[in-house]
Amino acid sequence: LAHAVEAPPERLGIFAVSEAKLLTDYASSTLFKHILLYQFCVNFERESQTIRFVETIRRPPAVPDLTVAAERPPDEPCSGAAGAEGGEAAGEAGEGAAGEKDEDDDEIKRLVQEKLRETEAQLQAKLDAREQAFRDKLALKQTAK
Repeated sequence: LAHAVEAPPERLGIFAVSEAKLLTDYASSTLFKHILLYQFCVNFERESQTIRFVETIRRPPAVPDLTVAAERPPDEPCSGAAGAEGGEAAGEAGEGAAGEKDEDDDEIKRLVQEKLRETEAQLQAKLDAREQAFRDKLALKQTAK
């Protein structure tokens, strides 16, 4: 507000009173609104925390011995990277898991089939209702003629 009054040399009439008020409102609503936050960020010591995450990497399975490998005929599907020994080890280790997996697969298949039957019944009921409505409408048109 000092420069809104013409009194040289300390005060120069650069701004009108209304302009000076607008400038002070702008400064108080922008910079000075967050001045305490700026002071805190600059002047106070901040604690920094470093979080480290260590993920363990599993070693890949050992490569099967190729001296005991047997050649497969081209019509048999290949079971991936597992050789004769790898297949035996997987068979021994995964017998319990295979039984559980089969039970889970059977349960999933049963649930899917059940939902499929319910959906088919709902769609068939809608189709029957539409066909009946169409036949009724057709019969109404024929009797009107």
